[in-house]
Amino acid sequence: MKNRNTIKLENNFQRVVIAPAFGGRIVAWDTKVTGDWLPILKNIADKEYDVSAPEKGGIFPLVPFSNRIENGHFMFQGKSISLSPHPAVSPHAMHGHGCIAQWDVIQVTDNQVVLEYKHTAGEWPWHYTARQLISISDKGLECELSVTNRSGDGMPVGIGFHPFFVNPSDAVVYFDAGQAWPFGPKTLPLEAVQIKPEWDTRRGYAVKDNPLSLGYSDWKQEALIKWPASNLSVSVQCCENLDHLILHIPPHCDYWCLEPVSHVTDAFNLAERGTPHTGHQVLPPKETMSAVSRYTVFCQ
Repeated sequence: MKNRNTIKLENNFQRVVIAPAFGGRIVAWDTKVTGDWLPILKNIADKEYDVSAPEKGGIFPLVPFSNRIENGHFMFQGKSISLSPHPAVSPHAMHGHGCIAQWDVIQVTDNQVVLEYKHTAGEWPWHYTARQLISISDKGLECELSVTNRSGDGMPVGIGFHPFFVNPSDAVVYFDAGQAWPFGPKTLPLEAVQIKPEWDTRRGYAVKDNPLSLGYSDWKQEALIKWPASNLSVSVQCCENLDHLILHIPPHCDYWCLEPVSHVTDAFNLAERGTPHTGHQVLPPKETMSAVSRYTVFCQ
């Protein structure tokens, strides 16, 4: 699938490019500092928009679940649900439908875009509607995501945001969390544990040469990212629904990720086994779940 149609939002200090047909993804975000445009996210605006093998960059929405589901299978209220594997992590499913869907453009103004995706029940046996409101101000970027259950039964649900930040060689990230969910051999967590000293980000975690892929919970819904060499910082503020966070720093890459999400990886299966505090939720018919992530830019 190749669709180069994009929407640009731009003011004196922020410039955002959105590709509705490419999973409703933000494909570029630059901010102006002392007269120069600097990237905050890895820019993939000039890449091929192919949802079957997507470039790692920008921000994409996570709906109706985030991250992996073991073997693409879970039980829900006595029903066996089997999902297609994600090609990058087969046999597991990953990241839901929103990031591979074509989103409809509902509204565009000078400073915001409203996108919508309507999912028809199939192997995921629930109808739902997802909406994104992406807006800019002089201070930064705000992403709002909602999902409404259009089925007659309760639907398991999770939402979140998956940004790919730039310049791992200069980045330092700060946040305060209560527990960690380390991944096992299948890149799936088993339970929450106490945060080890080497995972502690409260005094800053230098991204350079420190690869890590770890889930956190009970964080304060606030994080700070600094790029000292660029004299640039971004604060991240999230709503209470996004009570989990994934810090993903792959080795030898030109990006790193800080993903605010509503549930732990593989929450549907963990909750079925009785694991507590997974963030697993059931959305009743006609009800809506929403989440907001706000990114504010300032010079250090």
